[in-house]
Amino acid sequence: MLKVNRRFAIRHLNSFFQEIIIVILFFSLSCAIIVQVFAKAYITNLETEEHNGAVLAASSFCEVFSVRGSLSGTVELLYGGDAVKFIYEDSVKIPLDENFCFSQSGSYYLTATTRAAYRESGNVVYADLVIFKENESLFEVTTSAYQAKGAALE
Repeated sequence: MLKVNRRFAIRHLNSFFQEIIIVILFFSLSCAIIVQVFAKAYITNLETEEHNGAVLAASSFCEVFSVRGSLSGTVELLYGGDAVKFIYEDSVKIPLDENFCFSQSGSYYLTATTRAAYRESGNVVYADLVIFKENESLFEVTTSAYQAKGAALE
């Protein structure tokens, strides 16, 4: 019959537990890193969706403005008659919801300021457009509309 040295068995048992603890620590660190990577990916996804929504809202505004040439016509066509009350002389500040649709009290804002350049052949009306959230600009663009001399834009 073989005799097992008790010290030898205890030493191997301790080595086994030490290896298990090291493996558990390694997997814990790996899990922490993976969770951080997925959290960053999720935040990046939210920021991208927000930016894409702002670009789409700005693009729609620019396309309509280039045809209409006026803030009132653009705002009325895009956001309806209720949004026209947010127009102040040559600027507008429209509240938008999280889907970038008109809302009486939104978390996003679309601001546009117009300026005109007078030429012999007609006028060019520029609109500087900014979409922001909590004083942070998400997207800025400038668009223009041409108005031939004697022609009226909507």
